[in-house]
Amino acid sequence: MAESFGVSYKFIEKEMFNFIAQGKISAKIDSVSNIIECTQNEPTVDLYHRTLRESDILLNKIHKLSKLLEL
Repeated sequence: MAESFGVSYKFIEKEMFNFIAQGKISAKIDSVSNIIECTQNEPTVDLYHRTLRESDILLNKIHKLSKLLEL
């Protein structure tokens, strides 16, 4: 891909890493083999992770609220 676009592998890796981290692309980077492998998202796995994330946020808010109420 880097050769096709006339850029370095490190540039492609950095850009892809940013897209993967932001959740815009579902892929894994294999730096040893210099391969970027696309992965398929499972809807139930995505729902599970979103539920965990939102639950953690809710628990943190409840914990902060309980500390305020104790004062």
